[in-house]
Amino acid sequence: MQWVTLAVVLGCVRLSPAARSPTPTPTSTHTPLVDNSEEEVDEPCFDPCTCEVKEGVLHVHCDGRSFINVSQVSHSWVRPFKLNLQRNSLRRLYSNGFLHLGNAVSINLGNNALQDIRVGAFHGLAKLRRLYLHENKLEVFRNDTFTGLEALEYLQADCNVIKRIDSGALRFLYKLRVLILNDNLIPVLPAHLFRSVSLTHLDLRGTV
Repeated sequence: MQWVTLAVVLGCVRLSPAARSPTPTPTSTHTPLVDNSEEEVDEPCFDPCTCEVKEGVLHVHCDGRSFINVSQVSHSWVRPFKLNLQRNSLRRLYSNGFLHLGNAVSINLGNNALQDIRVGAFHGLAKLRRLYLHENKLEVFRNDTFTGLEALEYLQADCNVIKRIDSGALRFLYKLRVLILNDNLIPVLPAHLFRSVSLTHLDLRGTV
């Protein structure tokens, strides 16, 4: 039997920023002009986004840049990276739209008025562990919505208008542990929805 923890706190879930690792002690008697630790950005960014490295992971900030398509993120990165696309105008996610972003470990698509996720939209994201879809206008999660996200551990889709989740929507999300669906319009959850997952946290407040 799966044990699922229901959230009882109010408000949208936010992650606390991880503590920065201590700055290494210089071996030279001179004060270095550049910190050569893992916090140094060693891959190019691209306009109009900004980039920084935290604990060895590249953070690409493309929030509020008026993007209308994921293809406008035209660059790709070799190191693992987190992509923030909040507060843009991404109404639809098209098939294979993320293929060039295969090293992403986290993608934030919150606050985009997103209405539709096409079949195959997440192909190529085999390393993705966190996906944020909160505060959009999504109405349905189909059986094929999350195809390609076998490594996903965290899915946040609160504050949408989700009315239907197909029974096989989570069937390939074998590593999913956290599912946040509060404040949607789901009348009932289908039988066997959680058959393939072992959740440790499920938030359904204001939903069913």
